[in-house]
Amino acid sequence: QTRANAKNHTDMLYNAVVNFGHAVKNAHAEITQEYTTEQNRRATTVEMPSKNLQDLFALPKELQQEALAKNPELQQELTNLVKNINFRLSITEHKAIKDNEYETLGHSLGVSENKAKQIAQTVKQAKEAHQQSYTRTINRSNALAMAN
Repeated sequence: QTRANAKNHTDMLYNAVVNFGHAVKNAHAEITQEYTTEQNRRATTVEMPSKNLQDLFALPKELQQEALAKNPELQQELTNLVKNINFRLSITEHKAIKDNEYETLGHSLGVSENKAKQIAQTVKQAKEAHQQSYTRTINRSNALAMAN
């Protein structure tokens, strides 16, 4: 009887050790994947907007939309810029930009507070112009759908 109990406990212990090994292996794979993803995100560089985009940001909102409507290449450049920004910045960095926390942003990006402020302003301008353009496109699509 004692020998049978010991064998049952040995089998249970063996199964527990095997299951623990699988759990450790899965945790290692998950952590490695997250680390790789984070390193790829951080390695991504976002180029400064072109002179044309910078000029666009300096225009009043109405003229920005007109310029984007007339220039599909500029619209695509803006879309790509916003997409790259969204991929590159972490949730914490997005929040720092939204909350004007330039010191936090600078520390996270490894740049000075002044440079972080410039980056934040550019990101805000790009996102705002892109959002307005997107809203205008949706409104035009809805108007066309209603007309049909």
